[in-house]
Amino acid sequence: MPVPGIEIRERPARAGFAPTRADVALFVGLVHRRPGPLPGAVSEWIAQTDFVRPGPLFRAAEKREALLDIPVPIDSFETFDALFAWDERPLVAGSPEQVPCRLGLAVRSFFEEGGVKAYVVRTGDPLPVLAPQDADPEVARREFRNLLAWRKATAPADADERAALLPGFIGTAGPGDMRDPANWSGAALVHFLEDVALLLLPDLPDLIAGPAQVQRTEFVPDTIEEQFVDCAPDAPAIVLLPRPASERVLAPRLAKGDFGTWRKAIGVALDILAGTGGASHRRDVMLLASLPLLDAASLEGSQNEAERTLALVHQSGAISSARLQLAWPWLATPAASTLGEGVEGGEGVLAGAIARTTLTDGAHSPATGSLRSTIRSSLPALSKRMLQTTHEPAQADWLGATLSLFGRKAGEWRLLSDATTSGSAHWQAGSVSRLMASLVRNARQLGELFFFEASSPEIWGRIHRQFESLLRSMWHDGVLGGRSEAEAFSVVCDRRSMTQADIDNGRLVADIEVLPAQLVERIKVSLVLWAGDKA
Repeated sequence: MPVPGIEIRERPARAGFAPTRADVALFVGLVHRRPGPLPGAVSEWIAQTDFVRPGPLFRAAEKREALLDIPVPIDSFETFDALFAWDERPLVAGSPEQVPCRLGLAVRSFFEEGGVKAYVVRTGDPLPVLAPQDADPEVARREFRNLLAWRKATAPADADERAALLPGFIGTAGPGDMRDPANWSGAALVHFLEDVALLLLPDLPDLIAGPAQVQRTEFVPDTIEEQFVDCAPDAPAIVLLPRPASERVLAPRLAKGDFGTWRKAIGVALDILAGTGGASHRRDVMLLASLPLLDAASLEGSQNEAERTLALVHQSGAISSARLQLAWPWLATPAASTLGEGVEGGEGVLAGAIARTTLTDGAHSPATGSLRSTIRSSLPALSKRMLQTTHEPAQADWLGATLSLFGRKAGEWRLLSDATTSGSAHWQAGSVSRLMASLVRNARQLGELFFFEASSPEIWGRIHRQFESLLRSMWHDGVLGGRSEAEAFSVVCDRRSMTQADIDNGRLVADIEVLPAQLVERIKVSLVLWAGDKA
């Protein structure tokens, strides 16, 4: 019998730490910290990390209390809401009107869609949506972009209360040596979290575009031709009262020239994941982002906004990566109704769909299908032509080959395609990239068991058996294709996979080849263990 005033919800069981999981997301961006003491579980987690001990990751007590530049484990949106004031981004500086921040919307969509675990790295408070009326537009844009990363001379006035979201974005030197934890800040904290499989930077379009633009619509009264009416008395002239122009805040839109900046930011994020060699890479992590919207001038009369946007993306400095998924179009949701044009980027929904599918069907399964999120419409509005072929000769025949598309089908919103931006057809399926990422995480975990062992035929044989057992179980579960084990996978860990120079220098190399169930060609992964300098 239901009890008035009490709502009972089924809550999924908490999942423990598992480095080989493929559903855990890392959100990095701007959000307010709610006032009040930290919950005991969060304080306890931070106390067990290197953020409290002298060293390259140490954070001062005030930064730990503010949860600044520290990854916080989150197991539900309620937990996130208790820690972060995600719905308190000011519309204008000093105004009481507040709207949700991009990071909060993405986290909300992730859990609504079925995600069960995430980390959040707060890099500071969000800037107001609109710039002051007397502000210089270029100065305001620089203030937004400066939050990605800054030099000492250009540091924000409140730099002590901020952290670079994307270290290495400035200059041409790259994100720094990821083998050095001193460089682990913002998005680079992915190297601290072994179980993260998805990286999201929801603020990226806002920070590249700058303060939101306002569309003004002037009221123009209908003109009425003068008519002669016989015997009508004189009437005073009709004076129309001035009617103020209506204003609409627009979603973040990039001009044609801004796409180079956006591509660079995406490239830096991928460089952070690639690391600098050795064991410092995180090539097992997928980067999820929203394909930005175009401003009106950049469309240049194109009837297909997706085609035009992709053309800009694939111009000089093209992004082609098996570890990058771009969500499109932007989605109108109830939570985003007070934001510009009522839309949010789709990366949070995409991450949640991937996490849910991974937990229920495995990392090798496509995330396409019905969505749980409450989606009202999309921006731009979808048309059949947008979802059909493209006309760029260098691109695939279907937008869904390089974009993770949302759309309505059979009366409901679905993820229509689960694709990476890879230029190779064999790596365009997002599920294939996630399967290989899962294998890399398993390889790293197994490799760490033998890292301090002396290289010898005995160790080679043990590694061979460990990987063979793992791949055999994957084949039996239908993750790998092939009619036999020999067709599905092979493991080589002996003098065929190692040269004498490898053995003399302490390098152990295991070659693994697998046939993913959805592919017709084999993919090869090499595991290298090296006891040498900085590996």
